[in-house]
Amino acid sequence: MVADQTASRPETAALPTVSIAMATYNGEKYLREQLDSLAAQTMLPNELVVSDDGSTDRTVEIIQTFALQSPFQIRIFENHSRLGFADNFLKAAELCRFSIIAFCDQDDIWLPSKIERCVSEFLSQDVVMTVHSAELLIEGKRVGRYDPNIRSHVKVPPNSGDYLRVYPGFALMFRSSLLRITNNFIRPTNASSWGNLPKTVAHDGWIKMLASTFGTIQMMTEILALYRQHDSNTFGSHAKAKIQLAVNQSLREIDYSRRRDTDIEFATFFESLSERIGGAEAALAAERALLFRARASMHGLRTEIYAHNSNLLKRLRVFFRILIFGGYLSGLRNDNLGARAMVKDLIVGVSGIYKILFRFRAT
Repeated sequence: MVADQTASRPETAALPTVSIAMATYNGEKYLREQLDSLAAQTMLPNELVVSDDGSTDRTVEIIQTFALQSPFQIRIFENHSRLGFADNFLKAAELCRFSIIAFCDQDDIWLPSKIERCVSEFLSQDVVMTVHSAELLIEGKRVGRYDPNIRSHVKVPPNSGDYLRVYPGFALMFRSSLLRITNNFIRPTNASSWGNLPKTVAHDGWIKMLASTFGTIQMMTEILALYRQHDSNTFGSHAKAKIQLAVNQSLREIDYSRRRDTDIEFATFFESLSERIGGAEAALAAERALLFRARASMHGLRTEIYAHNSNLLKRLRVFFRILIFGGYLSGLRNDNLGARAMVKDLIVGVSGIYKILFRFRAT
């Protein structure tokens, strides 16, 4: 079903046009507060596109009621079968009709200047995505900054920076042209998938990957949204959830063959993509493939450190091999593992502590 219930705001000639892509599912509790925050923007969007994933509560009704007096156009699409949150967000994004797209969760609050501040950065033609900081909202109280805690207002050029770092979708705005590069519903595996994480790369990680490959990302220090935490969050930052996440990752990431295989899958994807597209974008895709190949080699070596049958001498030999080749350096090459990986490999891997973790995981 599609509801198109209000007239579009006249476009502003000096600034890009904006679509908001909202994915909803049983979000009635906090939805109206989020919708009101969109209507309170100092720069209104041209449209709000809602893709509802089969809500059984009043979610769709709340949006329809809001649309009757909305200052911008609202289009509602109801899925006949569940897509899951990642594909639902990407569906909403692909239905958007304007040049800049913002992902929007159903339960957060946007601060009034969010759209205006982010859109102003797109006046630089090289910028394909913006990322801003946010603040946690727990039980109606603002309790401090939430990751991403961006420390400086900087531009990150293509294929540089921490290209595997994922930023939450609510903090992203991006050019719609990114969606036309490839089929966004055929994505590589998510290396960190466990529990309720999707088996393929989620919508925010996917757009971040495309943006960091094919354009410049503008990092913004401003807090422009309130990220609400509650018991129904798909992902959260409660202390219990963070501890659970840390424990699960610590136990699962000992086997780096999984990360090696994921790196190879990404490398293969970008190699294929570079053959399908032309010009400068093909070269950028090929460069990204090489970076993933290099990381695959590093993770392949790490599997030897954490092998069940390894001995101290072998672990030391592999560790120093990575060290000598600069694999643990930070900020010089994008395929590096970084200093945190070095500390973990030395303390947990070379020491043999990981074998205790293996036994713990098996019990």
